[in-house]
Amino acid sequence: MFNPIQRNRKQIVSEKFEKAPGCYYLQFMPEFHAAHLWRFVIDGNRQDTGPLTFDVGNKGEPGYLVEMMKGLDYIAATLHQPLTCNFIEQLHDECIKNVKINIEAHNQKFDQLRSTENQAEVINIDPPKPVPMLNIRNNIPVNFGLLCVYPCDSPLKEVLENKANITKNGLLEVLDYINSTNEQYGNILSLTRVARSLDEQDETIDIKNFDFEQLQDLISNENKIVLRSEGVDNNLLKKIMSDLILDYQSKIEKAKDDTDKIKIIAKFIQKLEILHPFTDANCRTFCILLLNKLLLENKLTPAIMDNPNRFDGFANQELAEEIIEGQEKFLSFNNYHRCDELSKEVIKNLKPASSNKEVSIRENSRKEIDQNHAQQSLIEKKPALQTICKAFKDKLRTLRDIKDDQVNPTPSNRF
Repeated sequence: MFNPIQRNRKQIVSEKFEKAPGCYYLQFMPEFHAAHLWRFVIDGNRQDTGPLTFDVGNKGEPGYLVEMMKGLDYIAATLHQPLTCNFIEQLHDECIKNVKINIEAHNQKFDQLRSTENQAEVINIDPPKPVPMLNIRNNIPVNFGLLCVYPCDSPLKEVLENKANITKNGLLEVLDYINSTNEQYGNILSLTRVARSLDEQDETIDIKNFDFEQLQDLISNENKIVLRSEGVDNNLLKKIMSDLILDYQSKIEKAKDDTDKIKIIAKFIQKLEILHPFTDANCRTFCILLLNKLLLENKLTPAIMDNPNRFDGFANQELAEEIIEGQEKFLSFNNYHRCDELSKEVIKNLKPASSNKEVSIRENSRKEIDQNHAQQSLIEKKPALQTICKAFKDKLRTLRDIKDDQVNPTPSNRF
């Protein structure tokens, strides 16, 4: 069980950095190194390029990192406040309102929406601008692409495994959700094959007999398959969201254990993500910020997700495993600064006997400690720091034994 610790900001950071985005969120996890806070908002499988991964480049969104840090602060400031449509809308706006986007791409999207039937009146009210649209969309359709792993050459398969956002079991659950939503609220969700040329038209896929092999075949033949959420009145979207919230609250109260809670949270987040109530920034709102708010509220370990887009089409069990891996990633950085301090203390207490061998031993020691962090139990009651201290003491004992052996070597049996 993870217990958020609410502390005064001045107990955690100096006054110089007191107002830095993200510091308010850090008060709930005072052992987490502030230098790694950015990892919460950057996909785990893309962190090699650093904290500005989504701020730079042709498709970059300058301001992404700072606004997401503010989003983390917002969920910290509103922890345990009622979960409502208005809250979700505010959370979305908090993390995107000052983000700049590619103006050319925005204008292209604007032209597409303006040319869509019955959209002219809506679009004329909201002319092109260098920031994303706020609030729940109103009569504006949206979609997101689906990518799955299919039989192919090894290098491409590795790329697909990294970027895939739908699986065989996940497709079955997504289709069930599409059917149940459409039966209850009208034709809102669908799978669509996007036209590949001006001579073609988008084709709605008949999902009654649709299976994963067909999806693989379409994607492997360079067809773009999207999950489409129709342009409906925003009052209907709010109604659906409110119903999803009530369903989540009813189920989370009856959860049997922490694993059950994780599955319930994953299902709720996925349904919101598929509904896609905003024109942009749905994934960051639901699959990063709202996810961690719900984990904290249920006294579960926060998660640094490897690929938040997997909420688009992974199965519930698969998503639960993704969250657990994200929690382990969080634990690997929690107490990281304490680990570094203890490591320096160990090295200071040992005089180098054999430089090359000693360095190798220390490197191996550090790697093993990092592995120990990642393998900590999610519901472990024993403090993480105690585990780290024990590991270092054991390693210190080993290093001293090696040093003693170098000073007083054991007689060899060889002649």
